[in-house]
This record gives sequence, structure tokens and C-alpha cells, in this order.
Amino acid sequence: MGKHQGKVLNGLANMDERPIMELGKLLGITPTYISRLFKMEKLSEEIIQRACVLFGVEPSVFYDENDPAVVPNNKKLSIFDYEDQIKALEASIKRLAAELEREKAMTDTMRQALEKYFKTDT
Repeated sequence: MGKHQGKVLNGLANMDERPIMELGKLLGITPTYISRLFKMEKLSEEIIQRACVLFGVEPSVFYDENDPAVVPNNKKLSIFDYEDQIKALEASIKRLAAELEREKAMTDTMRQALEKYFKTDT
């Protein structure tokens, strides 16, 4: 019997710093479906390929080294197969850029308040 592929996926997700919901989007699935995948003994080839790209690992991570079912149909996916992932990454970048701008504005406001406080205090 081979590796429990859902547990492998769960381990990779736990080592990643991104939230599970974001990882689900990047895998091209609904964020809530990812927890179901963690319980599956065998994952689809498509999910394994996407997970390998997302986490930067080889497909062999999902298979037992003694498993005769080596990576089935070891096809390479083109950039067009990742349109949903690209869109999700773009959305994450946009969200993080907006968050960074809010943080910069807050820092500037705090700096101004501190300058004003110390100028009136002396």
C-alpha cells in the first residue's frame, strides 16, 4: 500500500505559511474542499501536479518509493493550466499591497501624532 496522499498534502500545507483557505484557492479548489482532500488516501493526478507546483516539491513525495505506481502519466502542465492559480496569486498580491498601504498610512499617522505630542509637550 502506498502513502496516504491526503496526509502528505496536509503535511505540506502545515509547513506552508499561507492560510489554508488561500492554499485551497491556489490549488484551484474551493477553500473548504482542501480539508476533505487531507482525509483522502489517494488524490487525483491533477491535484498532485498542482500541489507539486504550489509547494515546490516533486510528485514522488506523494508516492511510496516501493510503490510500482510511480507518478502516473508524468505530464508537464503548461502555464495555461494554472490560470486560476495565477488569478488567485494576483488577488493575493493586490490584497497584500493594499494592506501594506494601510500599514504605511497608519505608521505615518502615528509618526505625525508623536511629533505633535512631543512638540506641544516641551
